[in-house]
Amino acid sequence: MSNEERCRGTAARYRSLKKLTKDPDSRRAYGELERLWLEMAAVAEEFDINRSDAARARLYAMIQVVETYRRKQDWARTLQ
Repeated sequence: MSNEERCRGTAARYRSLKKLTKDPDSRRAYGELERLWLEMAAVAEEFDINRSDAARARLYAMIQVVETYRRKQDWARTLQ
């Protein structure tokens, strides 16, 4: 499985979660995570094709942003 396919698969998982939840804040968060993973898919495709260091660095930076956002959402849910 390519990096691009993994990113698209993760985006699809968040799209499914967004459809399943009734909480508007969770729906927004899942939608944002879906968008971010789809954005990463384009960078991952470039990395899969070219194996460039620049694409790898961008991809890793994007993953850090997504993980920070996801952790923040998980933390916010524990407060509810």
